[in-house]
Amino acid sequence: MTPPADMPLPTDRRVRAWLGEHLIADYIGEADAAGCMRSRFLSLRVTNEPAIPAGIPDARTQ
Repeated sequence: MTPPADMPLPTDRRVRAWLGEHLIADYIGEADAAGCMRSRFLSLRVTNEPAIPAGIPDARTQ
């Protein structure tokens, strides 16, 4: 069984930009591109975490 192509890689990052408690931007992709989100949203809170949470197996490797 082939996993979906849009499934994040273990090295991908999930970056979100927040205005208060409201999510206004959500990006999943390469770490280099994810780092640019912080500079695009200077005055907002930006979170940067692994796209695949720890402890969840990657379906592509099974």
